Amino acid sequence: MATLAATDLRPRRLVIEHLSIPIEGRVLDDVQLGGWVYGPDLGTAAVVLIVGGITASPFPFGDGQAQPEDARAAWWPALCAPDLIDPAKHTVLCPSWPGNGSTWSEAHNSFGVTATGTKWGLAEGRSGTDKAFATYILLANPNPTTAAQVRVSYLRPTGAPIVRTYTVNPNSRFNIDVNSRVPELANQSFGALIEVTNGVGIVVERSLYNDALGQVWAAGTNALGTRLP
Repeated sequence: MATLAATDLRPRRLVIEHLSIPIEGRVLDDVQLGGWVYGPDLGTAAVVLIVGGITASPFPFGDGQAQPEDARAAWWPALCAPDLIDPAKHTVLCPSWPGNGSTWSEAHNSFGVTATGTKWGLAEGRSGTDKAFATYILLANPNPTTAAQVRVSYLRPTGAPIVRTYTVNPNSRFNIDVNSRVPELANQSFGALIEVTNGVGIVVERSLYNDALGQVWAAGTNALGTRLP
């Protein structure tokens, strides 16, 4: 790996403000889009965009601090090479999620997995009510060549299950916005059984949000599905 001058690796904070932006069907007001910039100023060199996860401080090359005990470690140092990304020649832009960290009211994460499955269960979902619950079922297909044909049975407290089918393309994730795609579940609680009908292994998660005290998505959770035999 090439060793570059510390001045090339010292990030600069970049914040762009918007009065409102739509995200996954919801409008967020007074949004700050934050991130960090390495290398030449924007507009003066070719731009390389790095998306490295949900973080308010993405430092793929570290932060250029001289003292190791005070420095932010590089989390993607293998990119720092003249034949890949050279901050001496490229403007490196590392965006963050909307907000600047101090404006967030909630955050969530979930466990990862080491294996896919063809049958998954989700125990908790809600839609609507006076708290504006919003549920998203997230289907990931890591297969590089074959799409997954997925059947989702939405299980209600009473009445027959509601069944929908979806296609998850190779190397992609498909997000089911339950509120808009399954309006029959409005103002109800539900579970879900997810079955792949063509044998392609997938991974399933569930995100659930609700409003409170006038704040959109004041609370939220994310959970890995349960792999079933």
